[in-house]
Amino acid sequence: ASLCSGCPVVIGGDFNMATGRRDQGEELITTPAERRVLDRIQQELGLVGCWQAANPGERLPQTLRWVANPSIAYHCDGLFVSSSWASRLEACHVLSPSHPSVTSPSGKVMSDHNPVLADFRMQARARRS
Repeated sequence: ASLCSGCPVVIGGDFNMATGRRDQGEELITTPAERRVLDRIQQELGLVGCWQAANPGERLPQTLRWVANPSIAYHCDGLFVSSSWASRLEACHVLSPSHPSVTSPSGKVMSDHNPVLADFRMQARARRS
């Protein structure tokens, strides 16, 4: 937490847990342990999950095409940024396996994870009164 104090922070990768909160009625649930970690990331580190900040109310998309069950939308990859950057967040996307940056020049998919990409403006928007 002390490293996150007073400077911009970006943390991303495969967290081996849900990197966002799921709504009731979804096939997978956000476990109590995952909620506790997500709460700590937000409250203690002051970080915001890019996917849910940029896509409020949308279901978490699949980031892991798990070999044992490739159709379930596991969302274990994510990007978290300092809350001060939230006003600069334009969009957050999960790239599909068919996206050119996910495949090698020979057309082979390079990973069983779908990359998460966040777009930011260089300047924060002025607040409206």
